[in-house]
Amino acid sequence: MTEYIVAIYVIVDDILKANGHKDDPRSKMSDAEVITTFLVAAYLFGGNIEKARKFLRDERYIPNMLSKSRLIRRIHKLKETIEWISKEVERKVREEISDRGAIWIADTIPVYSCQPYRRSKRLKGEVYVGRDHTRKQFYTGVKLGILVDPKNYLVSFSWVLPASAHDLNLLKIFYRETKETKGATIIGDKAFISQPLRKLFAEKKRINLLYRTRKNMKGNDLPKPLKILRKRVESFFASITSLLPKYIAAVSSTMFFLKALSFSLSISIISLARVIFSN
Repeated sequence: MTEYIVAIYVIVDDILKANGHKDDPRSKMSDAEVITTFLVAAYLFGGNIEKARKFLRDERYIPNMLSKSRLIRRIHKLKETIEWISKEVERKVREEISDRGAIWIADTIPVYSCQPYRRSKRLKGEVYVGRDHTRKQFYTGVKLGILVDPKNYLVSFSWVLPASAHDLNLLKIFYRETKETKGATIIGDKAFISQPLRKLFAEKKRINLLYRTRKNMKGNDLPKPLKILRKRVESFFASITSLLPKYIAAVSSTMFFLKALSFSLSISIISLARVIFSN
């Protein structure tokens, strides 16, 4: 447990310092400590900030811990910084694995706002109502879209999507957000079938988009080695799903979206630390 907490703090603190981030001298806790508490809550306590706050205070990891209300306000204040750190971690991941010739596995994970399905006070509108095909039920919430490097088990890209959004939106956002990555390959399941997008990735980004084909479709299915590779990575997606509680407890929609992002960010930081410190 200690190595996880230290890894999260070291990487967050290094990213902040490397980009010239300055703490308010009047602050009792540094911004790195606040963000670490938030990410430790996601990685070790199912997103429960109060449990993480008490643990880090009582075990003297962060002795100058803020009260619950003040800590929540600081997290809200650091919303843009947390989102920016997520992008910086993704950039560092792609530096470690090298974009050229990389292979990424694409998938989405449902994140529930309430359980069972009902109207949500935090997430209003049909756009946040989707179907969880694994559990075969409707839910209110979002999808966590993720691209994973199967060799090092690193989250190389993540995005929070509305529950009703098609899985292809993950790849469309990835297309807009990333620079040219010659020779890379993305492997998706049947939800990522799109000949126009496949052609666009090949021509504009030099990325080969592959996916499982349906029985009534013409064309070749994934080669057997890639099928095995994708199945092997399913255990990594299961490890991310295991971090999620049955539903995310949050008073505001802002905190809900931040918590949804924190799960992929925390596991990405841990796996990045494993690669960096093992070299």
